[in-house]
Amino acid sequence: RIDLATGSCTGCEALLRWHHPTQGMVPPGDFIPLAEMTEIIHPLSLWVIRTALQQVRNWLD
Repeated sequence: RIDLATGSCTGCEALLRWHHPTQGMVPPGDFIPLAEMTEIIHPLSLWVIRTALQQVRNWLD
């Protein structure tokens, strides 16, 4: 999100996508429920946050 008055970034969104090697793009609606059921959702969430913050850092450098 960009503040039109100042031109500064005030927010952003991270979208999780999975490109499977043989099935191609797998929609989040297909793999997020599975991640929740198998309790991998917590480490996956941490990975998404870390990756998104690293991308923001790269943009700022």
